[in-house]
Amino acid sequence: MPDFSAMPEVFVSNAELATAVSRETKIGKLRKLGSRLYTRNLTEPPERIVQRNLWPLV
Repeated sequence: MPDFSAMPEVFVSNAELATAVSRETKIGKLRKLGSRLYTRNLTEPPERIVQRNLWPLV
């Protein structure tokens, strides 16, 4: 299983991560922000997370 604590705050899932991401999302350790887009940050509003990480996402 991947170490999501070592991932960036916002990351794009891929086929290699899909099963683990799905499992972690279901148990509340990750949050889905958009299509294949996830975050480890569970406390801040999604808008703030995306705004802060906008350029790395583009």
